[in-house]
Amino acid sequence: MVYTLSMRSNKGQTINQREWNEIMAQPVVEKFFEIRSFERWDDFAARVYGAKFMIDDGISETYILYTLVGEYNKGDVLMLKRVNGHFIE
Repeated sequence: MVYTLSMRSNKGQTINQREWNEIMAQPVVEKFFEIRSFERWDDFAARVYGAKFMIDDGISETYILYTLVGEYNKGDVLMLKRVNGHFIE
């Protein structure tokens, strides 16, 4: 079976303060970006480019895809999927 994903908009949306804090709390993000224990969300957002996209799988699931690119990971991209308010690895 082939699934077609469609983006509700091809323009990335801004990540808000609450989302940045939730993103920073994810273990994969902490490790990938070497988050320091004292780092605030606005400091993290200043050194990491982030955007969110609303994705629809065309069948039953709509989710948010966060794309993060930062200075410490040498250009690698980390993508996080959020379904029904929960991050999925």
